[in-house]
Amino acid sequence: MRRGAAAVAACAVAALAAWAAALVLQDPGPAPPSPPPPPDAPPPAGPGPRAPRGRRPPPPPPPTGVDLPRAPGPPRPSAPLDEEEEAAAEEEMLAYPGGASGPVVVGRVLSPDDPDPDCWVALESAEEPARPDPSVVETLPGGRFRLTGFAPGRYRVRARADGAPAVYSREIVARDGRVADAGVLRLPRPGCIAGTVRDADGAEVEARVHLLGRDPASLVPRIVSSVNSIPRQGFAVEPHERGEFALAVEADAGWAIHRGTTGPEAVAGAEVRLRPWGAVRAGLGGKDGAAGARLSRVEVEALDAPPLGLATRRPALGLEGTVGRLPAGRYRVTVRWTPDPRDPSAARTHAAEVVVDAGRTAEVLVPR
Repeated sequence: MRRGAAAVAACAVAALAAWAAALVLQDPGPAPPSPPPPPDAPPPAGPGPRAPRGRRPPPPPPPTGVDLPRAPGPPRPSAPLDEEEEAAAEEEMLAYPGGASGPVVVGRVLSPDDPDPDCWVALESAEEPARPDPSVVETLPGGRFRLTGFAPGRYRVRARADGAPAVYSREIVARDGRVADAGVLRLPRPGCIAGTVRDADGAEVEARVHLLGRDPASLVPRIVSSVNSIPRQGFAVEPHERGEFALAVEADAGWAIHRGTTGPEAVAGAEVRLRPWGAVRAGLGGKDGAAGARLSRVEVEALDAPPLGLATRRPALGLEGTVGRLPAGRYRVTVRWTPDPRDPSAARTHAAEVVVDAGRTAEVLVPR
């Protein structure tokens, strides 16, 4: 029984080996054809370029039809309104809104780069500028706005873009049941110089702002352009070149020199604080004054002061004469006087150098 079982097992193993050998040696014949690809399928990708030795191949391009995240950047400017849309928007702005109560203030903000700029708009009391804004702002097409929800009174509208000084409207009177138009507020152009002028106490004042530069031939400092600064509205001046700049400011309350730097995309903000004016007083004394000598002219020339009156001449009649509105600095003072007013040919000249301090008067006494 055991031998018969072993023989049967040997026969079974031999049969299995023969069957496996037949599978290996059998010719499979041609493979069945693959189904045709759909007509809109992309062509098969090839092996592609081989990466240089020691470097990884570049990443494959993203598949089509997938929205990739875009890098953040400045917002694109809005499309301007056509004539019909402008007329409709203006009519809507000036009409008293239905359901409203109390006064309404409207206006428009314009930007050099965007017909519908993104900015902050607020109402400011003319009597109390520091009072919190009491209004509600509604945005209208084309940079227009509507302010409601405040009490009657005198106001200004304040508009400001991010990173730029605020601009102000004229003073307006808001009355119950009526629409007050604040006009157009123009945001400063990127790259310009904008700011305000304040006196020594911090109050905004009227002033004349000069942009200083150098003559291209002689390199002598000169005034390139001048603008006015208005309280609660400030000033804006276009720089003649990018980079560092200097402003010379003069007002009844004083003077100032402000320096800064401009850029192509930002507004250079300048809050200018004034310094008090100085003065020069020339006089005669002693026996010359008692004998009837008189001053005829006082000439003041700046030696190292800012170019705000480089050559100042004032007639000075009597025993003394004063030349005011001088920035702090060194000056050459030339005094013309006559010992006897009845004999102009006997006129004499006295020159001296003085230092003028802010808010002070420098004395020049003609020697006997």
